[in-house]
Amino acid sequence: MMQHAWDGYEKYAWGKNEVRPVSLRGHSASIFGSSSMGASIVDALDTLYIMGMSEEYQRARQWVEENLDVNKMVRRRHIGKNLAQTLSSWSLLQSGDISVFETNIRYVGGLLSIYALTGDDLFREKALHVAEKLTPAFKTPTGIPYALVNMRTGVSSASFNYLLSKLFKKEKAESLMLKSILLLFKTFVCLYLKKLSG
Repeated sequence: MMQHAWDGYEKYAWGKNEVRPVSLRGHSASIFGSSSMGASIVDALDTLYIMGMSEEYQRARQWVEENLDVNKMVRRRHIGKNLAQTLSSWSLLQSGDISVFETNIRYVGGLLSIYALTGDDLFREKALHVAEKLTPAFKTPTGIPYALVNMRTGVSSASFNYLLSKLFKKEKAESLMLKSILLLFKTFVCLYLKKLSG
């Protein structure tokens, strides 16, 4: 099953965030902006490694090394015909605004998972870079991170985040905080163990 899914992604959507299985096209307009940021590649690295899919893993690693740059994460502006369409397409976002929650769990989490398995410093460095870009979202008066951060400017979209905070429940923010703490802990454990092993 994994081989079939991965082959389809490589053939139809390589480098895009996901593959659309019906149309057989890549898709990148999502919570990670409209740029091709290889979300499926980062998500699958640890699975490819664990399943012994060595050639696929090496191609995925090479893609991450050569192409994964969160400074490229952008979101296109889109104005709908009415307010509902505009809000549903996230048109109020500025170019570069991305979801802190999803970027944290998929990119930081995915990169730290494969780093923990392989000890490959490429993944640690990429994870640290993404985490640094997310840092402004945690500089809030309440301590609850903003929902969005602009990956180009490093500024949180506080006005839109205020609107989102009214729409979503506090459990999501608490979940993000817990996952962030766990990822940070895992990062330090990995670095400490690596230092001990020489």
